Amino acid sequence: MAVTESTFAEEGKRIINRGKRNAEWFSMRNFKAHFGASPAVCFDLWSMIDPIITMGVGALPVHLLWALMLMKVYATEHMLTSQVGASSEKVFRKWAWRFIAAIEEVAFSIVSVSIISLAPNFTSCRPHYSLQIDLNDRFQNNVGNLIKLSVDCTDCPIEEPRNPWSKSWYSKKLNRAGLKYEIGMNIMTGQFCWVNGPFKAAKHDVTIFRESLKHLLNEGEQVHADKGYKGEISCSTPWNQTLEEKQQSKIVRARHETGNGRIKTFKALSTPFRHPIEKHSVVFNAVTAIVQLSFRRGEPLFHVNYRELLYVEVLLTSQDLNTIFQALRSNPDLVPGFVG
Repeated sequence: MAVTESTFAEEGKRIINRGKRNAEWFSMRNFKAHFGASPAVCFDLWSMIDPIITMGVGALPVHLLWALMLMKVYATEHMLTSQVGASSEKVFRKWAWRFIAAIEEVAFSIVSVSIISLAPNFTSCRPHYSLQIDLNDRFQNNVGNLIKLSVDCTDCPIEEPRNPWSKSWYSKKLNRAGLKYEIGMNIMTGQFCWVNGPFKAAKHDVTIFRESLKHLLNEGEQVHADKGYKGEISCSTPWNQTLEEKQQSKIVRARHETGNGRIKTFKALSTPFRHPIEKHSVVFNAVTAIVQLSFRRGEPLFHVNYRELLYVEVLLTSQDLNTIFQALRSNPDLVPGFVG
């Protein structure tokens, strides 16, 4: 049987209503509350992973929903096993984590289908792979702005590591142990172009930027950042902006925080991570890919009409000025109100 968007809608409905005497009214909002993505995004993930090839015939669409539910709800595996109707915790754990790893493995690839005509009345659908989170995407929809990216770090809570204990795990934002990730977003499209991490939460945002992303930018290129990046020449911050630039930056940063918030709707990233710490980046990358797919599936962030204010310093000689005035005297209509 072919897998479609409806397949995930029906499987999701069964999970949501499992064990309930009166079935809940199915809605997209209810589906996303359990799985963090629409059936359309689920179908994209299934096509991107191609589980029948990569995992074998035992892989089912419901297993992908198990993985999404684990990341979105992040209840105990005992509770989730009961909720989804898995035969055992071992079976639930096996398939959920296999699919999470599969999403993370292709987190930077997206499948788009190209319709290719092979003969009259016969076409073939050929998948085309392109990078999903690609730094070069910062140039998309650019209208000549020198600043193309907004950059910020987000902290995720984890259980306190004890072997050995270190204050380097401490996050001031969370007031507890955490991991930090750097995210870059295209200012014009509102899509992710850069993900870097994890780092121990105490590491400063600007240090992370200087160690990697800064060296990948073009000469003279800057990024939008908050006050934490003060003093970095490659960052445009409120400390070195005009009043008009600050107003635009507030909107850019607000949209970036909204994007970070979309990621944090997955409880695995907004509540203390109970699983081995090395699995955290796997979940973070997988969630980022899911959110990016949702952007492209009709759930974008709000639009920012960003335009840079350009200031041009022109050095004129006395001869240049004389030439300009002579031109204006002969054509006074060029500048209304000009008196020679």
